[in-house]
Amino acid sequence: MKPLETFKLKCAEVKYIVDKERECVIAIASFIAVTPLVTHYIDTKGIAKVHNDDSFDIVIGKKVARAKAEKEAFSIYKGIIKQDIKEYEIYINKFINTIDKMENLIEHQKKYLKSF
Repeated sequence: MKPLETFKLKCAEVKYIVDKERECVIAIASFIAVTPLVTHYIDTKGIAKVHNDDSFDIVIGKKVARAKAEKEAFSIYKGIIKQDIKEYEIYINKFINTIDKMENLIEHQKKYLKSF
């Protein structure tokens, strides 16, 4: 792995719902994140509402709604990665313990072989 290389969170699909009556745009987004051991699927929703001082703009509303959906996906994925790290740490500790055990067994066998 290259320095500063990260796992990617890819946006697979975004659907927009424009509610002109309520002056809001909803982005329903699906994301995919592939890590070495598992693929994660994340679905989020972002809502952009017009503020009292603003006029309703669908293009800006879509950008804001998508950005909010992405922000939520990033937050969820961060939590997933933190949990994955905890689970991987268990395996890393087992690997380290196994290496230590093998070192002990190798030394034992060396001594045993010298006894002949």
